[in-house]
Amino acid sequence: MNENKDNKEKKKVALYIRVSTDEQAEMYGVDLQRNALMGLIASKVNEYEFAGSQHVYIDEGESGTLEPEDRPAFRALLEDASVPDEKPFDIVAVYKIDRFARRLKILLEIMDKFNQEDFKLEFISAHENIDTSTPFGRAMLGIIGVIAELELETIKERTRAGRLASAEKGGYMGIPPLGYVKSDDLEGKIVIQEEEAEIVKMIFDLFVNERMSKEAIASYLVDRKIQSPLTYRYEHSKEDTKKQRTPSIYGPYQWHPSAVKTVLENEIYIGNQYYNRSKDGKKLPKEDWKLYIHQFPLFSPTPDSLFFQAQKLLQGSGNRYYARKDKNRRYLLQGLLKCANCFDPVLHDEPYAWHGTPHMVKSTGKPAYYYECSSKHSGKKKARHVTCKVVSLPAKNLEKYVLDYIFNLVDNPKIVFEYQQKLQSKKLNISLLEFRLKTIIALINTHESSKSRIVELYSDGRMSKEAKDEAFKESDRKHKNNLAEKEKIEKDLAIFTAEGEYIKVFEVFKEQYAKFMKEYKQDIEVENEEFYRLVHMIVEEIIVFSRPKTDKDSVSGRKVEGQMIPYMLKITLKIPSEMLMALLKSLSPEEKLQAKKRGWWATQGSNL
Repeated sequence: MNENKDNKEKKKVALYIRVSTDEQAEMYGVDLQRNALMGLIASKVNEYEFAGSQHVYIDEGESGTLEPEDRPAFRALLEDASVPDEKPFDIVAVYKIDRFARRLKILLEIMDKFNQEDFKLEFISAHENIDTSTPFGRAMLGIIGVIAELELETIKERTRAGRLASAEKGGYMGIPPLGYVKSDDLEGKIVIQEEEAEIVKMIFDLFVNERMSKEAIASYLVDRKIQSPLTYRYEHSKEDTKKQRTPSIYGPYQWHPSAVKTVLENEIYIGNQYYNRSKDGKKLPKEDWKLYIHQFPLFSPTPDSLFFQAQKLLQGSGNRYYARKDKNRRYLLQGLLKCANCFDPVLHDEPYAWHGTPHMVKSTGKPAYYYECSSKHSGKKKARHVTCKVVSLPAKNLEKYVLDYIFNLVDNPKIVFEYQQKLQSKKLNISLLEFRLKTIIALINTHESSKSRIVELYSDGRMSKEAKDEAFKESDRKHKNNLAEKEKIEKDLAIFTAEGEYIKVFEVFKEQYAKFMKEYKQDIEVENEEFYRLVHMIVEEIIVFSRPKTDKDSVSGRKVEGQMIPYMLKITLKIPSEMLMALLKSLSPEEKLQAKKRGWWATQGSNL
């Protein structure tokens, strides 16, 4: 009888466990706290009993300075304890008071809540041996709360002083930007990460030399599956890989114009490493920042460098999509046109782009707009040791030709595809491409096993560390090339293998652009924002092929020996899923809602 009575009088104990930073995870890990609290309950078996595993509340990655309602597990604890009929527990146990709260104000608010008549919860701490059911325990709680807050402020001040001292010596505070990683050998100083640095240089080149806007550069990077700065944070271990982030719905290649702008404006690329940029959570004016000149700039700090050319364009009206003397001239094909003439696949990664440029007509004093190969730019000549002699093409005529093709495609996709299939089948050995695709896929699938073999050879002592690192590098290089070749072959074959998908997607485009197509006329001014968006949603790239000039060709302007005449365009379309994704991204929230009702998501095959 007495035993049953004792059992009824036992108080049920819930556990609250909090782990914030990685340092705390090592000092106060979840298992350590749980074991200590279960030991506390076992040591007072006549007074306490465990409320059950459903009443173990764990906040991982949550700061003790947060309000209780902002911590998911603590909020759940309060909700469970608010059950009106029968409380599931009487006491909340913590390993240490600062697991509950690091601010005295927050700690007192929690205790006020626990002391309310309709709530009534007791609180015990394993580390400080505090029991709030006694007056002494409640008094000690307040004293320890003051000490905990003082400790927090001391830690923050020491951390700030340490960070400042490190920054003064060149240590980089925070996550290194695109193009850099921290070196363990240099006390947190940054060094160049070559793969990322090439992307930074590409962005500056596209902006300054190719006359591309931030929006066009972002699209260019996405189209070519260039990984985003966020993706590189994890791939190159700039940020703790244990941290869980919600992945972008657009995958690892998500670029936004603002990210491009961040790269273009960052003075880190000319060696300027700023620190002490804020105080008490507020940003300081730039004149109050402190400067450290790091050793690895990507660009020269001289006024004529690519970096400062980019700053002039950013500050002025130098958005290269627009001709300087005609404020609203939009080059529709900017970033899509590529030159086959000056491209050598042995020496170059890809063809140079053609960009829009105005040529002043002396007789009228007005500009005429053209597209021309960017290797005519002096900097490009030096880079490739070649001068492109292909004649420039009038912008309006070229844009009209491409728009006519796209509108015919959207309006009558089946007819256009049948015609394209006939043309392509004459140029491509379909069976050979399909066989090559199977071979490439097999090589891709063996990538991980080949790397495992390298590790095995190294572990057995049959390969040195240097040889292992070189083998890894070569394996990754081949894998990257195989992925690129697979994508290219799939796009070459897409016109045969994905005809049905293309037709479905073009039906969606036709529905969306019906009114727009109706208003399209031969004499329309094509440098329209809607035209630009449509072209870039559908077209992957346009290769300009050229032939030598003959006596029959009439070319205006200065005659140059070895001139080449553009005679053919190869228009490569994006794959259907990429087209539809681009269209969905361009819609307003209301339009996206309508698109979902019309079933566009089902056509695309994934959620947005």
